[in-house]
Amino acid sequence: MLYWTITNGVCADVDTVWIVNNNPPANADAGVDTLKHCNYDAFTMTANTPSVAGATGYWSVVSPASYTISAAQLNDPNTTFTV
Repeated sequence: MLYWTITNGVCADVDTVWIVNNNPPANADAGVDTLKHCNYDAFTMTANTPSVAGATGYWSVVSPASYTISAAQLNDPNTTFTV
C-alpha cells in the first residue's frame, strides 16, 4: 500500500493506492481440438488444470445455444459433456 500526500504548511491531504501483482494464469489448453463419436452422446473433456494458486478454469458454450453446462461441470477440466 502506498500513500500520496500533499502538504501546504500545516494542512495535508492523503490518498491511498493498493498495488496488486497477480501471477499470470497458465495457458489454457482444452485438450484435443476435435472430439468425434458415432452414436454416443457423452464426451469427456481433457483440459489442463490451473497451475497458479487462486486461478480457476471454466467451460463456456459458444454454439449451439441449446447446449448447456451445469454448475457442477463448469469448473471441472475433465467433465463429461453430453449433447
